[in-house]
Amino acid sequence: MSTFDPAYSQLLDTNQELRSELQNEISNNKSNEKKICFLVKELEQCYQTISLQDNTIIAHEKEVEKLKSEISDLRKQLRILQQDKKFKDEVGSIQDGRIIELENKVERLKARIRILIDKKISINALDMATADLIGNINRGLDRIENHIKGAGTLLPNPINILDGIRGSLNTIQVTLQNATTERDQYQNILNETNEREQVLIQQLRDMRNENLRFQQLLDEFRAQAERTVRERDNAQGERDLAMLAYNNERQESRRWMFSYRDKDRRVQGLLREKFAKQLLY
Repeated sequence: MSTFDPAYSQLLDTNQELRSELQNEISNNKSNEKKICFLVKELEQCYQTISLQDNTIIAHEKEVEKLKSEISDLRKQLRILQQDKKFKDEVGSIQDGRIIELENKVERLKARIRILIDKKISINALDMATADLIGNINRGLDRIENHIKGAGTLLPNPINILDGIRGSLNTIQVTLQNATTERDQYQNILNETNEREQVLIQQLRDMRNENLRFQQLLDEFRAQAERTVRERDNAQGERDLAMLAYNNERQESRRWMFSYRDKDRRVQGLLREKFAKQLLY
């Protein structure tokens, strides 16, 4: 009986393919997990940058706090995804395109923050400059007041003092207008960053849903692999039973053959004895 079984060979090939696919899934999972770790670090750096620089940014404080809160929330979601047991130990595949898209979103977020920091206007410096101008105005007004009351020295040209006051007021007005314009620009940047953060959060949610679908696929692969192993074991058991039956039948046939030969010899002996007796009588 031949020991080669095409069905058994096919089962082995199928099992090997399933194992190879599972190994690829695990390898992809490890690679994507490293990428997620890197994204977590990038978001932490963004949060620290905002935290260190928000005192020097001309923008609404609530918007800065909102940006920090959303970055923190996104960082927590990444950590939850990173520590998820099914994702860490079992899920072996995430679409590389989605990971790359997330990386690009984080890079754009960093670029926006850099623009925000590079174009910052120091609140303290602005306050000091404005305070100097206001001081000049107050001193000019005091000189004019003293001149009117006759309590101070004579002013050779009061018009120059008034022009200086007007110039200082105009400078303060222009400075405030520029600050307002800068604030609006930063506000737009923050609003756009907030929108991008919302998109990124939604993409992470979609990615988690994809992970669940990949988990289901892996479960199906593993169930199929288990069925393949069981079928292989069953086929092996059936072959073993067939071999055992064949060997038993062969042994039984040999036993009957030996028994037949023994009986045949006895019959031949009896016939010879009978023939000899007939010759004597």
